[in-house]
Parts: sequence; C-alpha cells; structure tokens
Amino acid sequence: MDKHQVRIAVICALLLLGALACGDTTEESAGEDPVVNNDDGNNDTDNNEVGNNDTDNNDVPPNNDAPNNDAPNNDMICDVDAEIASLVGELDTVTAGDFAMEAGEDGSIFTLDASVGGNANAGTSSYIYVDLDTGERLEISDVEALSNSDWDLAFKRSIIRLNGGDSGPSALMLSSVSETTWEDATPPGADAMWAVDDFMDDECNLVTVGPGLLNTAFGAWYDYDPSTHTVSNRPGEVYFIYNAATHMVTQLEIQDYADGTYTIRWKSAF
Repeated sequence: MDKHQVRIAVICALLLLGALACGDTTEESAGEDPVVNNDDGNNDTDNNEVGNNDTDNNDVPPNNDAPNNDAPNNDMICDVDAEIASLVGELDTVTAGDFAMEAGEDGSIFTLDASVGGNANAGTSSYIYVDLDTGERLEISDVEALSNSDWDLAFKRSIIRLNGGDSGPSALMLSSVSETTWEDATPPGADAMWAVDDFMDDECNLVTVGPGLLNTAFGAWYDYDPSTHTVSNRPGEVYFIYNAATHMVTQLEIQDYADGTYTIRWKSAF
C-alpha cells in the first residue's frame, strides 16, 4: 500500500469514527429526553403541586391554625352570667339593717345601716336593696336581685351597686357632678360620662377599682383616710341616675357615711 492509499485509509477511518460519534450523540440525546420530561414532571408534580405548594405550604398551615386558633378559643369560652352570679348572686338570705325614710322640702332622705355586722360578715351577707320609686327597702336576697328590676340601689358597707349592667336586669346609668351644691347641680347632658356596673369582662376576668373594689357605677365614691382606715362621703358630689327604659332622672347625694351607715338625699329630677 503506497502513501496515497494509506492517506485514503486514514481519512476513511476518521470519517467512520466521526459517523459513529455522531450516532452516539444522537442516541444520548434521544435518551435524555425522558430525563428532561421527568424533571419537568418532578417540578410540576412533586415540587409545585404535591410537595412544596399544595401539601406542605398550603394545606399544613391551615391544619396548624385550627388547633392554635379554634381549640384555645373553645377552651377560653366562659359563662359570664354564671361568674357574676357566683360573685354577687349566690346568697339566698335577706340581710337585716335599719332603714328609715323621711320626706323633706327638697327631696327625701333615708338612712340605712349597711354595716352587715362588720367586715367579718361581709362575705356571708347579702346586699341590702332599696327601691327609690317607693322609698322602701326590699326584702330580697342576692339570688332574687339578679332577676329583679324593682330595686335601684344595693348596699354592703362601702360598696354601692346600681341595677343595670352586670348587677341586674334594669337599665340604670350613673353620672356625677363635682364641686357643686344640691341646689345648683343640674343633670349632665348626653355627652357626659354615664356609667353602669361593669365588674366582669367578656372573658370572665374580674374588673376592680382600687384594692379589690368592684367596678360599679359608683366606684370609689368616698374619701379614704389611710391613717385611721376610715371612709367618709365626698362633699360637693351630686349624682344623677338615668333610667334608659323610662327616661326618668333621679338626683342623689350621699350626705353622710360612717361605719357602714348611709344618709342619702334623693329626688326625681324629671
């Protein structure tokens, strides 16, 4: 074989190798197509629809939210009426206390002994209930008072409750005017602060004013002397009770307080 023939043979061999290489590349490409499709399938199906987005990211958080939001809320549901009853409506006895009513020229005056025998007996004594419409003390217990709309004011030592809000079924509200006299005081307008007994919130938490005093409309109506531990009325404070059901207004003044005994003047304002 001469050089020319050798050259031709080398060229043919190279061409043959090139053809085989091209054939291998084509087969590998043909073999990679399913892999590319599988990747697309993995991206669309495994990563997006099943794995990452729909199942892991979308479905699981709502399932987590259900135990966190729903169950605790169910556990926190409370019976506000039952809690109020356990606080001010459990005693079914009537508390004794002297009561006297006297009509005056500019309003009636009543005196009431609401000492209930001292602090030691406060926890086992019902409130004393007064009806301002008739000027009488009512013979009712705490249990009966929660559903009774006849009484207006309830007294137990320095605590005064108003029939309405958390205390009873009536619709009484209270506002006050400070640094005035009985004769000069006029009822506040609709834009004034009108309060109701509100000593239990919607989550059954006790709401107090000062050291454990129920958050009634009257609140801490008195002056307290820490040196003698005595409570006294606050001069120049005149109260107005508004009945949202009848639109009647009653003017009231605590003229005196000593050891649980009240002297109170009141009249119908209009």
